[in-house]
Amino acid sequence: MVSVFNTTEAATMLGLSRPTLMKLVESVEIDHVKVGTHHRIPAQAILDFQRARNARRAKAAEALAEFSDEIGLVD
Repeated sequence: MVSVFNTTEAATMLGLSRPTLMKLVESVEIDHVKVGTHHRIPAQAILDFQRARNARRAKAAEALAEFSDEIGLVD
């Protein structure tokens, strides 16, 4: 059985507001299924989004550290 969550639950798990989650759903950044008129977010979609977000954050932090080194902000 696949675990699915309503948008309020998924938003809470991801630390997002529900409107922000809905924007991500509508832009297809988070996979979802529709049950009638309601959106449901599979657990795997939540995990995939978290992994992608963490990877983007790590890449941005690395780029910032490199830039700081280049301009001499880091001792």
